[in-house]
Formats: sequence, C-alpha cells, structure tokens
Amino acid sequence: MQIYFSAFYLIIYFLFILCKIKGDCDFSNYSLNLSVNEILNKNEEDNLDNVKYCVKFTKGLEVLTFICPKKSTNYEGIEIRPSNCFETVRINGRNENLGELLKGSVFKNSETDSSIVRKVFISPAITEDMHFECTCDNSLTFKENNMGTRGIMRVQLKKNKIFGCDFDHDGNLFEKSSFVNYYEKSTINSNENITCNVTVNSSEVILGIICPEEYKLFPDNCFENIFHENEIVKINKLVPHDIKLHINKNGRISFASFALNKNEKIKSFSCQCIKNKNSRLSANFEFNLNYESSIFHVYIVSFVIFIFFLITFFLVLKCRIAL
Repeated sequence: MQIYFSAFYLIIYFLFILCKIKGDCDFSNYSLNLSVNEILNKNEEDNLDNVKYCVKFTKGLEVLTFICPKKSTNYEGIEIRPSNCFETVRINGRNENLGELLKGSVFKNSETDSSIVRKVFISPAITEDMHFECTCDNSLTFKENNMGTRGIMRVQLKKNKIFGCDFDHDGNLFEKSSFVNYYEKSTINSNENITCNVTVNSSEVILGIICPEEYKLFPDNCFENIFHENEIVKINKLVPHDIKLHINKNGRISFASFALNKNEKIKSFSCQCIKNKNSRLSANFEFNLNYESSIFHVYIVSFVIFIFFLITFFLVLKCRIAL
C-alpha cells in the first residue's frame, strides 16, 4: 500500500511543478507594486486578490531562495515578515526557529541594489508534514486608495525517514526524530565509544549522521568518502548510482540520498564522529533489500505510471494554452 501512496504523491508533486513558475520565489519580478492593483473596497476585511503565492514542495536536500524588492517607488512600505526569514518562519501563525526544527539547515543572506535575497538549504531531517511561510509584504504602501500586494512564499515539507545516527539529539527541543537511531546529548560521554548499527531496508534511501559539538566526521566529507574494509573509499565504488550529497561546513553533519534497485546488493560501510583517540561514535550502515515484487504490484505500478504520463500530457497542453 505504501508504494501506491508514494506513487500518488509523486504524481501530484510533479503535476504541481509543471504549472508553477520554475526556479525560486522572486517577488521582485512579481506585480507587488500598487500601480497595477485595483482600488480596494475599504469595507472588506480581507482581500484575497491582494495576495500572490509562490508554493514549493520539498523533502529537503535542496536550496530555496526568497527574493523581495527593497524600498523604492511603489514599494515605500514594503517589509519582510518575519524580518529574519528564513532563520525565523511562520508556522501555524507562530514564529518558529527553522534551524531548531530542521537540524542541519544552512542560511545565507545577501543583497543587490534593488533586492533582498534569502537562501536556505533545507535539511532532510523533517519529522512531520508541515508548511512554513515567509512574506514579502507591500500592503503598507498606499496611494490614491490603491494598496500594494503581499507576496507569500509557502514551503510544504514532507516528512522523511533518515537511515542514520543523530549523536546530538536534544530531547528538550525535539519530541520526535527523523533519524532511525538517535542519542541525547546528555548520554554522550567524551571517553566512551558508541556503535550505532543502521539497517537500510528501503529502495529510496536518505542517509544521515550528526556529530556532537567538538567532534568531527571521519572520513572527511562523509558520505562522499566512507570507511569500508579498513580503508577509505569513494561511495560511488559501492553505490553505482547518482547520489545527492550535503556536508555542512562545520564538518559535523552529513546527508546522502539515492535510489536502489530491488534486491540490489550493497556492501556495508561506516562513518564516524571522532574527538580523540578514546572517543569514537561509529555509524555502521548495512543494506537489506531482499524482497520480491509480485506480478500484481508490477501491473499496478505500470498502470499508475501510464496514468501519470497521460495526465502529464494533457496538463502540459493546458499550461501551453494558458501561456
């Protein structure tokens, strides 16, 4: 049953992407200025036509960009809400720290002459389905009964199961963990060795490891480099597939994502968190994909794929007609 839900989600996700503007949420290119908006009815409490949405779906391991114009003509009252988005985002009407919710996320802020640019690497450590928002708000700009528009970036997050070890789990902040194995900070003794064994039993794989502060990954750039049979090798030697990698610059957090074929044999390997000779936190990864696919499942998946491409064909035609 899980494969059917996954296929359905993939179809919806892909169809949505087809008719959305490709790339980032760039409100500097949208019509947020008041000169293009109609005169507002002052008696209306809400004006939904005065909002433009840019929606992104993600399971992490990608960079999202939010661009908002600076104050200028027709943007005199423009503001970013929350002001330090993406570090802080709106979730269910509350300001939340995204770095605490998605451990391993990375933020970068910059500016051009006319725009403010915010970038975030979305960590795959997503514990539950949720969405957050950042707003490029020009609704405080008024002129002759015209009002500027709000541009809202809405990011829909899909929960993940990370095959890996979080050696830096904070039970006070996280009631849940996306990692199959995790250890609270208080249980890590700097003079103790810990072995974390991970069995990967899914063809869609996200690997992860998080080291405590003052520890670093071994080998460097794990999972690009891995420890196999007492030597350091490239992961491509064991996993001959396209692999999406992310290693934080602090050298404590690493993720890898790839897809495996059913019944594919992948040799085991490991990565470690090291602090000194007396403290090694080892994450051992073993793969067990020995399961058979029934003819019925094959037929069902084939039918789903056929419907997927049929709907895609008509949707592409519709999008082209709309353009």
